[in-house]
Amino acid sequence: MLLSLVGAEQHPPYKRPPLTKALWQGKPESSIWRGTDEAGVDMILVGDSVGTVMQGQRTTIPVSMEDMLVFTRAVMRGVSGTFVVADMPFGSYQVSEETAVANAIRLVKEGGADAVKLEGA
Repeated sequence: MLLSLVGAEQHPPYKRPPLTKALWQGKPESSIWRGTDEAGVDMILVGDSVGTVMQGQRTTIPVSMEDMLVFTRAVMRGVSGTFVVADMPFGSYQVSEETAVANAIRLVKEGGADAVKLEGA
């Protein structure tokens, strides 16, 4: 599956219009993301599930920061206005606060993500 769209939540928080989200778990070709702006997708999550979906790993634990940077860049090349969240993979933030901040900065600065999310095992 290249793109999973999650529909409107049953109980929208704060009485806002529900967000449309896309979970990225497919090929790193940026062309698949070019339609997300026009389709009204509010947010894309570049998940550490690339470990199981793309790399054939049994779990997401082996996914590295470098892996997440590659896949985040691929998605960013294909979108123009959609908000992109990148997972911080397991081990990229547990060592220290300094390591966590440095890796978060990398995903935003080098990967182009709009936000980061901590991912656990």
